Amino acid sequence: AWLVGSKQNGAVTLALDKTAVRAYLKEIAKDIEYAPKQAVFVLAENQEKVDQFQMGQAGLELLQPENLAILQKTIISGEETHLLTRTVAPQLAVAPEAVELGIKELVGQGTTNFKGSPPNRVKNIKRGAELLNNTLIAPDEEFSLLDHLRPFTRENGYLAELVIKAAENKTVPEIGGGLCQIGTTMFRAVLNAGLPITARSSHSYRVSYYEPPVGMDATIYDPAPDFKFINDTGVWLILTTRVQGTELTFELWGTKDGRLAQSSKPEVFNIRKPPEKKIIETTDLPLGKIKCTEKAHIGSDARFTYKVTYPDGRITEQEFTSRYRPWQEVCLVGVASTPDGATSSTTKPADTLPSADVTGVVGNADAQN
Repeated sequence: AWLVGSKQNGAVTLALDKTAVRAYLKEIAKDIEYAPKQAVFVLAENQEKVDQFQMGQAGLELLQPENLAILQKTIISGEETHLLTRTVAPQLAVAPEAVELGIKELVGQGTTNFKGSPPNRVKNIKRGAELLNNTLIAPDEEFSLLDHLRPFTRENGYLAELVIKAAENKTVPEIGGGLCQIGTTMFRAVLNAGLPITARSSHSYRVSYYEPPVGMDATIYDPAPDFKFINDTGVWLILTTRVQGTELTFELWGTKDGRLAQSSKPEVFNIRKPPEKKIIETTDLPLGKIKCTEKAHIGSDARFTYKVTYPDGRITEQEFTSRYRPWQEVCLVGVASTPDGATSSTTKPADTLPSADVTGVVGNADAQN
């Protein structure tokens, strides 16, 4: 439909209808072009957070006259072609108010994936990220993750989800369960930024949400353990968070000072098998019904080295070691009555487990000691 006849030097040749091509370019531009975004920085009244924060983002423009000429030249000849675009810089790349605080660029980022998490865990992760988003961190401040996530109550938007009670060898629901996803993501962002870490604890057992790599997780639980780090950059930092699908990303914005952060590949060793499965007979379940309350996990140790090289040549090194316990699988099985006629649960060897449908299998949970 674009083809028309064109008379050149007394001969009629094929050419393109410029009006039709321009209309085509205008139509596809709707799916290609996007406007630049100007930088925004609006400080909250309490001076501890930012109501609105955005670094300037470039836009994209489809070049109309240039692409018309390209199509006229190539389509008739059958040549392959690519349309031209132009990057459009924002008028304001960094807000002046942010510049005054030293917030100019991305200095560190961490991402984790929570695919397969139950609904309450997802809601807790999103709520924790919401509370942390646009948090300002002052120069020389020791940042406490627990301080910014408290209180762990329903009134603050948290729901009951699984946590590990290591001292009791149990995984049980508690308000705020799942927030170790927040701790682990924060840990990785800080490692990437090269900031000094003053408090970090690993989980009691290995949790698949955080692997690979093994040994780069961080558990939090009120009042302890906490995850803490120091902003030693000499300028303010702002923490931004976002959830895209099942990915959680934390970004630290400030001013790069030339430091180089390096983390070695974690070494996994001292592998240990989990204990034999534990079967508990109970009259609280229908006859023959099985409900597994604990999932088996292999035990292992892991370690990696965190090295930061500063512009003045100073080097700091920190070794992070994680010891993950082998975790016993525990399953309940419904019986008519226990051997002694009581209604309380009793323990039986694993090889006595009857053949039945397994329901209510507990997945991975966060370690909170």
